[in-house]
Amino acid sequence: MPEIQECYCSGLQLQSFHTANKTTDWHLIALYCDATKDEPKDPSSPWARGLVGKLNATSKAKRGNTSHQTPLWPPFLAANAPPAGFKLEDLVLAEVHYTSRSIVLNFGHCWFQLQYLTHTSIQTYHRQHWEVLKETSYIGKGETAMRSFRIGLAMEFEDFVIAFVSHDQVFQVTSSGKNPLVNAP
Repeated sequence: MPEIQECYCSGLQLQSFHTANKTTDWHLIALYCDATKDEPKDPSSPWARGLVGKLNATSKAKRGNTSHQTPLWPPFLAANAPPAGFKLEDLVLAEVHYTSRSIVLNFGHCWFQLQYLTHTSIQTYHRQHWEVLKETSYIGKGETAMRSFRIGLAMEFEDFVIAFVSHDQVFQVTSSGKNPLVNAP
C-alpha cells in the first residue's frame, strides 16, 4: 500500500494539471497498457516486442489483486456488452477527484476510479512525446531495455496523455456509470 501523502500528491498533481489545461480538448481518444508477463501476446502485437499496446473493445487485460481483477477496458463498452449509448471517443474528462487511496475521473457518461494497491505514479506526456515513447521504449531484460517502469494504463487525449505507471502493475481500475465517491466514507 502506498503512503497516504503519495496518493494525495498524485491526485493534486493530476487535478492541477487538468485545471491548468482547461482549454484542451479532453475527449478520450484511446487507452493503452503494457502487457503483464503472463498475458498471452499475439506475436505481431506491440506487446510481444515489449512495447505499449492499444486496448480495444475486445481486450481482455485485467489488473488488480490476484483474487479480484477488473478489466482495463470499460466493461460496458466491451464488444459483447449491450449498447451503452456512447462510445469511448464520446468520453470527456470533466473533473479529477482524489482520495487517500484512489484517483477518480469524471468522464461525463461514466466514471473511472484507479485505486493504488502498490506504488503507482502519474505521468503526463505531451502527445508527440508519447508517440515516441510508445513506439520505441522497450521494456524487458538485456542491454536494449529502455525503461524499467510499466504503463499500467494510459489515457490518450488530443494534446496530452495521462499514464499511470508502476513497476508491478498492481492497481485496480473500476469503470462505472455512477460516481464512486457518493456514499464513500
